[in-house]
Amino acid sequence: MIFRHSWTPKGQPWRWRLDVIPYDANMNDTDIRSFATTAVDAPLRAYDALAQAFKDVPIGLQEPASWGFTLAWETLRSEFQDYLRTRTDGTGRNVFLLYSDRGTSGGTYTLEFAGVQPVLGGSKWTRESYGLGYRVDLVDVVYGTLSTMTGTQLTTALVTYLPGNKYPVLWEVNHGAVNRSDAYQSARYEHTKFTSGFELSTFAYFWTSIAAAMGTAVAGTINRRGSSLPSAWMDTTAQLEKMANTVVRFYAASSTGYPRTVGSMLDEDTTCLITRVYTPSGEVVGGRWSASDEFGIGRYDSVWDWMRDFIECMSAKVSYTVSVNAGSGNPYLEITWRVLPCFASAASHFNDTDTAVDISEITEIDPVVIGRAEVRARYISQGNTTDYVENSGVVRTDRSYTVRMEQVNNLPSVLPDTRGSNDVDASTKRYIDNVSNGVVETNLVCSLVSNTPQRCHEKVRIYYTSSDYVEVDHAISGTMPSNVTNAQKEAYALWVKEVQANTGLPLCTAQMLVEALGRQTSAEVTITWRTSELGADGTLSMLGERVQLISGDITTKLPDLRWDYAFVTSVSMDIAAGTTELKLLLWGD
Repeated sequence: MIFRHSWTPKGQPWRWRLDVIPYDANMNDTDIRSFATTAVDAPLRAYDALAQAFKDVPIGLQEPASWGFTLAWETLRSEFQDYLRTRTDGTGRNVFLLYSDRGTSGGTYTLEFAGVQPVLGGSKWTRESYGLGYRVDLVDVVYGTLSTMTGTQLTTALVTYLPGNKYPVLWEVNHGAVNRSDAYQSARYEHTKFTSGFELSTFAYFWTSIAAAMGTAVAGTINRRGSSLPSAWMDTTAQLEKMANTVVRFYAASSTGYPRTVGSMLDEDTTCLITRVYTPSGEVVGGRWSASDEFGIGRYDSVWDWMRDFIECMSAKVSYTVSVNAGSGNPYLEITWRVLPCFASAASHFNDTDTAVDISEITEIDPVVIGRAEVRARYISQGNTTDYVENSGVVRTDRSYTVRMEQVNNLPSVLPDTRGSNDVDASTKRYIDNVSNGVVETNLVCSLVSNTPQRCHEKVRIYYTSSDYVEVDHAISGTMPSNVTNAQKEAYALWVKEVQANTGLPLCTAQMLVEALGRQTSAEVTITWRTSELGADGTLSMLGERVQLISGDITTKLPDLRWDYAFVTSVSMDIAAGTTELKLLLWGD
């Protein structure tokens, strides 16, 4: 069965409909029941504005959308009350689908919000004039499901997605007479046996597999069709993989030897990540898809947290929308992700400020959006650079932005050397004794050069619009000694530090943040329009998009602000009032 309530807010042109799919029902069920026991009852008594936003600036993973409402408890059907209170049968959860007709007089309905009740939190009643009020608080289904899925659950689901390309681990960076030292800094182990090999996944395969694994794992929670769902429903337009193309561009090194000259620019099909590390017996002891790796997904309590950290390391702006796919008579929810540089837009939208209901406040940001960018990179050993700081000519601690860069890196590092003299077979350069030899990093970005895995070059480019970017490179990255003997370890360590300080993803991220967000002509403005006048531009899908503000009187009075570069950082739809409030960041060159 499905429980349904329809209403039109007083004086508003849009009609609304709320469908509640119980945890043991399907979206195509034909048993439709009203919330209330009688047609004269008014079960929905109060409701919040629909809202979603980016936390600070339009970068990283968006904050989850939220909504809440109050029901007149004593008017509700008893079976509906039971579903509201129990919430789940251990697998499925109640799903709340909010539709509007967007002014079509009921001709068509568009999904505006899909939510679930949070796992934490019990039932809440209040005493109202009409009797007992029952409060329902919702988070969107993307956050609601991924926040309750552990990293270990995801790594377990990823077992079926083997890349199939295993490469041997040869030797560690500071072993004598190694002339391709950092080429094989690409497998992590904390094990008493020799690590025999590791797997690489291209960025495209990495995210395609993760989306499919997440989709399979959570399908029964919000979609009752389970395994019959298409594998792409969790990322229906394959956008997550494009972070390594539309936002960050890495470079291959031109050869496996030195000097490390810059090779070809990589994309999502040639940028590689380490997924699994194996022992000779086939045991997985490391890699991104390992449950025990320090840089792996498995150490996270929730997949949502892991995605948020990874996306922030890639400097991407990521938002999402949920829609209903008809599914040939078996409808299901599908998720569309939008992955863009922070000041790029999927489409340009035009609004007239003269038609606004209210322009509450315009705050010119003086002197810049952020005054200080800090990137805290993480490496295995402590003998490496960890903090990268860039200022916009001033230090403004109240406008600082900090990135914890653990997930992705393209820099060499100094690794601990704890081997004894008899631990390496000189003829094969392989570890032969059961000794623990420290660690090798698995958060490195790699490429294949002549089918040989190699850490990407230190040069990197980050886009902050579709065409503007910051790029870092330094001549020092090509000057490492070709033969790292024991006597040269100190020189190697100094080389590593200089490379880390002058190039690489952490430094480029800090510089991009200041370049993109350290603007003298920035401002924040909150503008409210009638939702019916904005149409689709007044819905949650506007988050992160560009709005060109035209023909407004206020734009001529403050012409120095860049009204044609206004990016939506927050959306709030007041259903009862029929208005949409957009918080905009005015951004200019």
